[in-house]
Amino acid sequence: VNKNDRLTLEPKNVSYDEAYVFSQDAGKVINDNKIRFEENVYVIIEGLKGFRETDGLVFPGLSLKALDSSGNLILDYTDMFSEYNETGVQTQDLAARVSAHFRISGINFNNPMQLEMLVWDKKSDANLKVKTELEVIKE
Repeated sequence: VNKNDRLTLEPKNVSYDEAYVFSQDAGKVINDNKIRFEENVYVIIEGLKGFRETDGLVFPGLSLKALDSSGNLILDYTDMFSEYNETGVQTQDLAARVSAHFRISGINFNNPMQLEMLVWDKKSDANLKVKTELEVIKE
């Protein structure tokens, strides 16, 4: 994966191998930070380590938030991993890949969009914040 200099990563007590934005529809990594309306887009982190482990399990949280340039809330998912609060996930699964996907619908929208994803450990203060600016192309 080519490094995307337009991603800002803020790790706290964690390490990671790669982070990138991926278009499922186009089947490629997005390096120009341009996406389309109705495109299925993923923010992906690979090799995430540093979460507190209990019996081979970790307890992650994942939030995804996006604002357009006028400050309108476009996406607001407070914890996409809430289903794992009790069961946790296998440590190796978290390390292999963590992702969140979204699709921007044809709404009143002002470019660029500020996107922020936060993956945090519910058992410690470890987390990784990923920020980027995306331009939604109206085609």
